[in-house]
Amino acid sequence: MRNFLQRIGVIDHMVVELDCDRFDFARSFGQMIEPGATGEFFNFEAFSSDKREYKGHCDDKGFKLRQKVRLFEKRNFAVASGRFEGTGEHFTVHCEINGWKSSMYIYYTFLIVFYLIFLMFFVISSKLSKEPPIPFVLFITVHAALMFGLPFLLARRAVRRLKHELERELHFVASKVNKVRDRGLRP
Repeated sequence: MRNFLQRIGVIDHMVVELDCDRFDFARSFGQMIEPGATGEFFNFEAFSSDKREYKGHCDDKGFKLRQKVRLFEKRNFAVASGRFEGTGEHFTVHCEINGWKSSMYIYYTFLIVFYLIFLMFFVISSKLSKEPPIPFVLFITVHAALMFGLPFLLARRAVRRLKHELERELHFVASKVNKVRDRGLRP
């Protein structure tokens, strides 16, 4: 299943090489992340007054984060987890961005059961009537394609968006750490 999700773009990987101190970077990057869970349920998070864009955790070994839910904005359900490798002034961030939630298994199980029951009733009703309702079959086929395909498209978009924004944030924090270091201050 994981290989299939990677092939369709719901799970993606990225590697970013940064030129700054790993521990200073982790400290600065951790300040941009509001501590909290990266799970599926966001209890009144949209009403939070914290200005940080991400929620999760970060330490000197790696991070796990997701974008915070904002009021009147589209939700991004992708979760990024990464690890820092290397020491000294050069290190690498290996990151996995996952747009697949475990609740999607329940959703797709429900859809499969629904369309199997519908197919069973359709076969029974077509045997009882003389004319098969072709327009209705076309509508249900398009409906099923949308119900099965739309979550994948939304997850792929969320993964691409988080990947782009996370790469931008990583480079921004690295440049900020380098500027502070060049001034002789601690980040």
